[in-house]
Amino acid sequence: MRDAVLAAGVPAEDVFVDYAGFSTWHTMRRAHDVFGVESAVVVTQDTYAVRAVDLGTAAGIEVQGYVAGDAGRHVRETLARVRGLGEATWRPSVTGGPAIPIDGDGRASWSEGP
Repeated sequence: MRDAVLAAGVPAEDVFVDYAGFSTWHTMRRAHDVFGVESAVVVTQDTYAVRAVDLGTAAGIEVQGYVAGDAGRHVRETLARVRGLGEATWRPSVTGGPAIPIDGDGRASWSEGP
């Protein structure tokens, strides 16, 4: 995705990469804890939007969802919603890292991780 947005003309300093966004919960929690995100618009397909907004809220982010298409219904998403309920309830820890403020230079996040 980084290469795609750079090719589309987004300035490199505005592109942030999360090497440890292993799930929606990890992405939302790290967005808050590592990148300092306080509010966000989540763009995703309809099947995933409610879960993404709920997990972002549980991670401490003021989130709005924008539906960008129909993914259909999948058994995997049913299981992901059950997992998401547990994550939103118990808020498990995620892979940390140094703070990389979202108002800084995104290139600081381009490492391949630990």
